[in-house]
Amino acid sequence: MSKKERIILLYILIILSLLFTGYILKSNLTISIFFMGLLSYIFANVSPQVPDYSNYFQYYYGGEYYRNLLQKGYESVSIFFLNHGYSFENFRLALAILTFLMLWIAIQTWTKNIVWVLAFYLISYFPMDIIQIRNFVMLGFTTLGVMILTKNGNLKYVVSLFSIWIGAQFHTMGLIYLPIVIMTMLPNFVAKKMRKYSIPIAIVGSITFFLGSRTALLGSLAGFVGRLSGSESQITNKLTDRYTTGTSLSMLLVVIVVNIIIWIAVKKISQYEKNNSNKDVRVVIHTIKNVASYSLILSPLMMIAPDYSRVFRNFGLLFIIFFIMILSKRDVENESKTVATLSLLIMSVAGLAVWARYFVVLF
Repeated sequence: MSKKERIILLYILIILSLLFTGYILKSNLTISIFFMGLLSYIFANVSPQVPDYSNYFQYYYGGEYYRNLLQKGYESVSIFFLNHGYSFENFRLALAILTFLMLWIAIQTWTKNIVWVLAFYLISYFPMDIIQIRNFVMLGFTTLGVMILTKNGNLKYVVSLFSIWIGAQFHTMGLIYLPIVIMTMLPNFVAKKMRKYSIPIAIVGSITFFLGSRTALLGSLAGFVGRLSGSESQITNKLTDRYTTGTSLSMLLVVIVVNIIIWIAVKKISQYEKNNSNKDVRVVIHTIKNVASYSLILSPLMMIAPDYSRVFRNFGLLFIIFFIMILSKRDVENESKTVATLSLLIMSVAGLAVWARYFVVLF
């Protein structure tokens, strides 16, 4: 059996083991660390033929020569590892361990059944995150930044914003999480109004991007976003050039339809749990309603370029964690668990439909 076949088999066995373990042990914080170690190994031993691998390999060994081409956080960490004699594989392993540690801390904020979250994440989204390593690291910090918002006290906003800012130092797309923090800070009646009009806003946005000049609309925002992330020239070029290429109809439909389904599912669960006595559950539902509405509002981005699909892939992890939380709670309605189960299945099928094609080149 070749190395590629062994790793693919290991990947499938990990998913099955995660599903079985989560069914037997609803609280699995300790054993989930073992599985994250296996996933870190897979992340570090990905095939050099993977898209983007050669670029990251070249950037890494180029060191200071490629300074200011990527986000400052990623560049600083990579140069630090290179200067201390570590290989590119060691560098990838360190990034994987760091990210999974962030995710381990974040997930347990909402649920102790971490292995089920990992199982559905592996099925739906992880194959693409193996390829896009800067996005993967950003995902760890920004996921923690959103989930910390369900904690008590005002310090959570500072921690959340700081975590999202760190994530943006690895990939600029992390800045797209900032409005979620702002929505959480708003009075409930204001956030409720925004959620109410999320569908009309999405429709207007879709028409605007369909009929308007993508370059003109995006160019006006490029400088501001670039300055926040410390990569103004890079983000300007991407928003006004690379990110105006259009999106395949199949990907556009899958992403938008799933966004609508998730929005409806979250709304249904909110209705079922409106009388839930568990304050923690109600706070999480309030936060995830903001995320679902915001995701729906951002759906028009798919008309600009397929690169923006990563936004909804990243949000998808938040929804997976939420639905697993619903399934793991004893004090929620059975109707909520049914909706959560169906949503997870739909997300898995959609994820496989859009991103599974890349799996064959990973190992």
